[in-house]
Amino acid sequence: MTFPNSLNKITPAKSKDGRVAIVMRTKNRPILLCRAFASVLSQKYENWQLYLVNDGGNPGDLKKLIKLNENAFRGRITVIHHETSRGMEAASNSALKQSEGEFLIVHDDDDSWHPEFLEKTAGFLNDPQNDAFAAVVTSAYIVHEKIMGDSVVELDREEFRPWGSEIDFSSMLVRNLYPPISMLMRKSVVNSVGEFNHQLPVLGDWDFNIRLLMMGDIGTIHEGLAYWHLRKKEEDDIYANSVHSTSQSHEKYDVFYRNSILRDTLNKNPELLGVVQTLSRHLNNTENAVTASLNRRIDLLEAQVVDVKTALQRIEASAVDTQLLLHKVLKPARRAWGMMRPFRKTTAKPSKRF
Repeated sequence: MTFPNSLNKITPAKSKDGRVAIVMRTKNRPILLCRAFASVLSQKYENWQLYLVNDGGNPGDLKKLIKLNENAFRGRITVIHHETSRGMEAASNSALKQSEGEFLIVHDDDDSWHPEFLEKTAGFLNDPQNDAFAAVVTSAYIVHEKIMGDSVVELDREEFRPWGSEIDFSSMLVRNLYPPISMLMRKSVVNSVGEFNHQLPVLGDWDFNIRLLMMGDIGTIHEGLAYWHLRKKEEDDIYANSVHSTSQSHEKYDVFYRNSILRDTLNKNPELLGVVQTLSRHLNNTENAVTASLNRRIDLLEAQVVDVKTALQRIEASAVDTQLLLHKVLKPARRAWGMMRPFRKTTAKPSKRF
């Protein structure tokens, strides 16, 4: 047993050229693709090759956009055309088969990087102290935006780092902890992990991340160097995020995916069925106990709120009674004061000086 973050299952890279293979998938989203190109071309770290997969989109429009950036790319772009759409994961696999380099990352066509992203992530993995890490993840920002005409308007942004200080494998088993835009991987690890699961219309990155963590740990950089851009479902379907536009599919395949893994594990190790049943029963009882306790606390708080409202109502009623009493007590005094008004005017009138 080796510890920590052993990569003993990985065949080391044959050459350490430092080149980053950038996998990007797109389909008829020129407004966002322009920004994605700018994100890549603005990197201070220039040792990269972009593998762009046109997954069933208009090739003519794409060629025009690439032509506009031809001088900036300087031959560092490889374009792969699919006549018909094969889906996100199949598109990624097409790029994986052709990609070369020491590192690899998936840059979706609607996301972006800070100019220092590749410089700092490649630098992390190149540091001999970090040789045992399979990949590295940076903190990110969720950028909420809206397409208005030919422009992208940012609505707001928030820091996104649900993984805390380190990437915890057990937490990853519960849910995906980061978007692809924020993780740079060693290509040797990717070769061992294998292709993306093209049978998954969604959650393919989660499945890939779990398999990657089975190879080794993932390092972390606590800087917001990646930008995960989100747009709401009601906007143009072409520009919608899969996380919003296919939310029902996410829920559906989340269940199917977990069922598949559990089914495979129990078929290979049927003796674990009793253990799983016992743990599931224990977790269910714990959940029920916690839920019952929370419900009791909620009921108590609701009762306390009712008591406070009742007390406030009594105070308000008392205040009204006090005002009425003061009005009644002071009424004769006010009347007497009013009757003295002519006398008060006379005494207040200044005397004439001769």
